[in-house]
Amino acid sequence: MPANRRTSAQKAANEQATAMPKREQQSTRSNGEAPHSQSTAIRTAAKSWEKVEPEKPILGRNGPGTVERTDDAVHANGSTAQPPVIQPAQHAYEPPVDLSTLSLEELSTSELVYNRELSWLDFNWRVLAEALDDRTPLLERLRFIAITASNLDEFFRKRVGGLKRQLAAGIANLTLQGWTPDLQLRYIAQAVRPMLEAQSTCLYEQLLPALAEHGIRIFDYEELSEEQRALLQDYYQREVYPILTPLAVDPGHPFPFISNLSLSLGVLLYDPSNEETHFARVKVPTNRPRWVALDTPNHFVPLEQVMLHNLDTLFAGMHIVAAHP
Repeated sequence: MPANRRTSAQKAANEQATAMPKREQQSTRSNGEAPHSQSTAIRTAAKSWEKVEPEKPILGRNGPGTVERTDDAVHANGSTAQPPVIQPAQHAYEPPVDLSTLSLEELSTSELVYNRELSWLDFNWRVLAEALDDRTPLLERLRFIAITASNLDEFFRKRVGGLKRQLAAGIANLTLQGWTPDLQLRYIAQAVRPMLEAQSTCLYEQLLPALAEHGIRIFDYEELSEEQRALLQDYYQREVYPILTPLAVDPGHPFPFISNLSLSLGVLLYDPSNEETHFARVKVPTNRPRWVALDTPNHFVPLEQVMLHNLDTLFAGMHIVAAHP
């Protein structure tokens, strides 16, 4: 056979092989155990996924829901070795079509193959992969954690909000896979839980301890000395207290509007004058630093904790039963 024909035939065979579903490989990747070199965050996320396995299979962007790093860039420590898979394996969704009949373009773009919402969550795992990879510089890992959290905020505002409006309006609006808004919301909830577990574990068990080794610490209020608490109380009285406006919630005061992406304190109060219990909301001001600097450089405490321990100035004559951000 002439060389050009052999080349064309080989190219066609390769394309056909690529288009064919690799069910055996998907099964191995879906059911295989995570590598022993995975971090605590990855193992926690994998265990979490096992507990919330959906009633029906979910499709991941790369076959059975895995996200792998494929770049060979040299990281901070000079390593070029491939990191482990960080996204918990999911069972592959079986589309209602024969995949072998689809072209490569259809396989990569068809709504019959991919669910838009779950594919977006798969993308966010790729961002989270940078934070979970200990070869990424420390402050960059912290930035990637923040980016994934910001992405999820936007996802729930737009995508999840849209699905909830469809559900409230009674719109069936089946996707090409046959999924209702209610089913998509359940799949989204099950897919997000392991992502949040991985975020939290990475932040509290890896990044914050690593920052502390470099002298950057975020303290709980209970860890502070009496001198530090006195300084914070003075800061609160001067900079925070004058701009706080507690809002009561009772039959005469409807539940207040909660602004988007804001942080508030919920306060349960007891009024000894009439022996009644009340609920109030106090918004954490956005025009003050979220991380209040202590007297030691690079040592901080969250503003909401400073407020929590000085709420008695806002509710004179009332007993604070409980208060939480």
